[in-house]
Amino acid sequence: MEIEILRATENDAYDISLLETECFSVPWTKENIIESINSSTVFYVAKSDNKTVGYLGMQNAMGDG
Repeated sequence: MEIEILRATENDAYDISLLETECFSVPWTKENIIESINSSTVFYVAKSDNKTVGYLGMQNAMGDG
């Protein structure tokens, strides 16, 4: 399986929210994710065959992640 790591955009928010729902009891919504992508949080997605199979989110706080 080949995995490609890409910087997430608003177009990836729905797929990220689906993974959130699978993994967490209080998941972030698509709207929360879009808001974060457009602020100080950096998201990356892992894609295989153009399907999102993972993601990470990191906030930059004064040079620390």
